[in-house]
Amino acid sequence: MWWQQNACLWLNGQSVHLLKTKRTWYGGVAFRQGHWDYEAKRDPNWMGRETAVQACLPGLLRRYGLAGWHLRLLLGGPGVLWKRLSLGTPDRQEADALIAGAGLVSEEGRAYAFEAACPAKGDGGLYDWTVGAYPKEGVAAICKACHDAGAVIRSIDLLPAFLGRLWPSGTGTLVFQEMPDRQQHRIRLKDGLPLAYEVQAVVPPADLPPFRWLPEGAGAEDWQPAGPSPAVRCLMEDCQLTQATAMLAFL
Repeated sequence: MWWQQNACLWLNGQSVHLLKTKRTWYGGVAFRQGHWDYEAKRDPNWMGRETAVQACLPGLLRRYGLAGWHLRLLLGGPGVLWKRLSLGTPDRQEADALIAGAGLVSEEGRAYAFEAACPAKGDGGLYDWTVGAYPKEGVAAICKACHDAGAVIRSIDLLPAFLGRLWPSGTGTLVFQEMPDRQQHRIRLKDGLPLAYEVQAVVPPADLPPFRWLPEGAGAEDWQPAGPSPAVRCLMEDCQLTQATAMLAFL
């Protein structure tokens, strides 16, 4: 029997979410399993540093038996840079050259891999670009660790972009935080377009859902649960998954 073995791996500092799906040759799901791993001793930003990736990732790949699997990776945490930049061109190649040449996504002298997208006409003949970036050394180390483990990387995505696709309408702030993780992710969204992303150190609330939404103009007390959607809820119930892990089926 020929199988398609696909795994979605969300590296989120001290938390790691994994969803493994095995399909038959005609596309039917033969096996689906989720994992959630949390280790307080891990650095919240280990994925962005080469030495930390070398120390952490090979063990995770072995633990979950990902040799021979096709991987879709999701990266979140303080290593993610998310910016809105005004540039004098709507052309993507020209925008990339301008950003790289001017060092517009560098932080503390570190080199970043980046992608510019979603240009919109702004003021003064400029175009507003959305730019997501991640430390180059972290991306290179992650790719090498996966290759050495026998896994095949199909895509690497950043958390703000992924959550924007899952919440495509409305303007407001989306918050994600799971017990016992002290990292709180805050994404400012406008009809699915992430405008800003930040990670704050917050004591996790025990009685609140992991995803919460605050519409623009609402009061600070008007936070509401965000999801899960019917499709995500179905996966949660059928496979006994958390909301964060079940969402990876749509990565």
